[in-house]
Amino acid sequence: MSHIPSKELLEATHSFPGPYTFKVIGLAQSEFESSVLGELAKKLGPTSNVSKRLSADGKHLALTIEIQVVSADEVREIYEKLIIAPKVVLLL
Repeated sequence: MSHIPSKELLEATHSFPGPYTFKVIGLAQSEFESSVLGELAKKLGPTSNVSKRLSADGKHLALTIEIQVVSADEVREIYEKLIIAPKVVLLL
């Protein structure tokens, strides 16, 4: 299962505030996409910068979501919400 990056790693590899990209992979069911986007909407409001890609066998859906964040702590909070969303298989 996915892990949440440390605050130190995030601060060493990203500039805050600024954009951050989450890649979320889950089962290709409506519950997966709606739960991920719903969690983000609770925290940040509607998310418009989302791209989707269905796996070749149609079983998994990959969401690439770029959002503006203010700190490494905010990124970690978002990971904590997304990692437990229904049908999430991998979170990067």
